[in-house]
Amino acid sequence: MSKEEEKSLSEKLAEISLLLYNNTNTGREGLVQKVDTLREDFDAYLKEKATEEAVHKGKMAVYGAIGGAVTAIVLFLAKLFIPLLFKFV
Repeated sequence: MSKEEEKSLSEKLAEISLLLYNNTNTGREGLVQKVDTLREDFDAYLKEKATEEAVHKGKMAVYGAIGGAVTAIVLFLAKLFIPLLFKFV
């Protein structure tokens, strides 16, 4: 490999390195940093989504329990008062 080819390859590697890693001269983020940032954002999104789903499931459980309790009370009152109504008919 000639000196010119070595210099050319070295320059190309330097350019690739500038793309991959943060460039302190220009203040631009490199691809590695951008991928890390995207990963952190996506992990935060997944965590938020899981929390929302858990809250939703909890609310549905509470609503179901309230509905079941109301139904049980209505059935209890119906069993108690329906025979009394038929006595007067």
